[in-house]
Amino acid sequence: MTKPSFSWRELAAQPNFLFTLLKLAILVAFLLIIYFQDFGQMLSLALGNSEVQYVLIVPLVSIFFFYVRRNGFLFPNKNNILKDIIGALTCLLALFIYVYGSYSLYAVELHLLTLPLFASGIIILLFGINTLKTLAFPVILLIFISPFPVIFSNQFGGSLIETTTNISANFLKLFLPINFSLQPTAIISLVSSAGQPITFEIAPACSGIYSLISMLFFAVIFLFIVSGSWIKKIAFASLAIITAFLLNILRIVLTVTLGYSLGYGIAVEFFHDFAGIVLLFLGALLLLLVGDKLLKLSFMKETNPNCRHTNHGSICLQCGKVFAFSRTPLNWKRLTAIMLFTLVLTALFLQASASAYNTASSNKNNNISLNLSTGNTTAFSGLTGWSTQFSGRDDYTEKYLGLYYIGNYYLSNSNLSQVNAILELSDAQSKFHPWEICINYQTTPMTITQRTDLTLYDQNNTIIKAAKMVSDVPSNNQTLVLLYWLDSANIEVNGNISPWAIKITLYQTNDNSVDPTQVGNSLVALGQQLVASWSQYKSPAQGFSADIYRNITPISAIAIAALALTIIMYQVQPLMNKKPLTEQKSELPTPKKPKKKKLSPDNPSEANTERNYFLINGQPYTKSKSQTS
Repeated sequence: MTKPSFSWRELAAQPNFLFTLLKLAILVAFLLIIYFQDFGQMLSLALGNSEVQYVLIVPLVSIFFFYVRRNGFLFPNKNNILKDIIGALTCLLALFIYVYGSYSLYAVELHLLTLPLFASGIIILLFGINTLKTLAFPVILLIFISPFPVIFSNQFGGSLIETTTNISANFLKLFLPINFSLQPTAIISLVSSAGQPITFEIAPACSGIYSLISMLFFAVIFLFIVSGSWIKKIAFASLAIITAFLLNILRIVLTVTLGYSLGYGIAVEFFHDFAGIVLLFLGALLLLLVGDKLLKLSFMKETNPNCRHTNHGSICLQCGKVFAFSRTPLNWKRLTAIMLFTLVLTALFLQASASAYNTASSNKNNNISLNLSTGNTTAFSGLTGWSTQFSGRDDYTEKYLGLYYIGNYYLSNSNLSQVNAILELSDAQSKFHPWEICINYQTTPMTITQRTDLTLYDQNNTIIKAAKMVSDVPSNNQTLVLLYWLDSANIEVNGNISPWAIKITLYQTNDNSVDPTQVGNSLVALGQQLVASWSQYKSPAQGFSADIYRNITPISAIAIAALALTIIMYQVQPLMNKKPLTEQKSELPTPKKPKKKKLSPDNPSEANTERNYFLINGQPYTKSKSQTS
């Protein structure tokens, strides 16, 4: 039996069509409301960072595969208490991860990683587990909306950028007079053909982490639509990773070559901004060509493949083939209960959203002042006994990361102690880079030896999380101790008051003879004093998300255990209800002779059929009574 080809008119004639549109509208509405602020943060980051621009096509690709498997939304959804528990617990688990992310230094990354998890829970509640099985692929694709490579780059970024730059520099030396250094960062310098000295700093985003993830995204799509053996598919996925690595090297080589021939402005400000997308597109085409010609993979499946599975009835739950849609009446009471449950979850999600968990004061008179010309600011005026001195503005990093302001300061007191401070401002929290990335990308001269997450402030339901790090600087026989956190406040910039996302960094570099633990404790005490002085710039937050975060470990453990137990029960339940074969035989009813019925003159088989049918390929599909028994 083959899968029918449904037109929109035929789909609209199916019994569940209008009910499905209503539930689908509810699903989309809740996802947009809950993740609206996170989508805005991600859009701001993608538009200003070429390495992350691949996330702009992820929703489009995911929507396309939702459309391809749209028949799954019309599957019959039988009421089942265990199924509802699985859906509810999945949504709650997504909420707990979301709340945890709000008070971490990876808010946007963790928030968007919960999107496929929460979508799965709502799909189970509204449509059923069989629908989720059919739509599993487009749901999994939603993972790539999150810029989660940032988390991985903390561990692998330094080694990857060192390897990438070494290969690129050794290749460039064959035809260009370049100088290459890995200290303190990966730098390629040369004199252009016009006699102008040029320096290229291989920044964290150029390491290839984002290229690997974006190419992996395309590889996952290709593997889904391709036909072939698993060995060939594994070879294809490995080829995608190698291609991404080589394309990133090619990007560095072309950027430096254009800088030598046409100047730094053309190479960095023009080519570098769109080279990532162009090379990614060419890499995808190359993967298709190699997969087709070399690995002999088939990217075009049959239009109507035969269903070879058994025991499927009107719908094959193994491959998703639909042979007839059965009528499933909408339970309004159940839908209302699901709506109320989701509304409560939405309120909790919004309380812990990307910009609401640490909200600037609604009173604009409570603000921090900043003079962009002189660098003078009242951001550090709450530090009793400490004075502030502006030491310079980092224009290069501002432009590269798309930040509004990066100012360097010296904080000193009467005890002749001095602490370096950095004040960063941005319109989106997602644009801030964790310090782990920058330290790891110093390659050989710096190594993180200790990292500790801690709470600087926890009052009035306002929680400020920070990270303390200790790094060795072996080339100078020094140790770097650093403390940083994210915040928000109203800031008056040249007479205009508006809320800003803020990143504060305190650090000291000392000889190896100085105890880094003592230095770290001093920085934490200074940070706590500074954060407490900023409480006047805050609006009191709602208590639910803060209470969840304070008890996140036991709550998450209980939720995971309950979810696992429920899934096991859901899988075991059919086996427990299945009766032995001997018992089934003993309960077989005595066959009765069918009564003779008068046949209709227009349709002789009408007397042996039901009048309840649905359209299949534009033709009436009827079920005989013998088929339904």
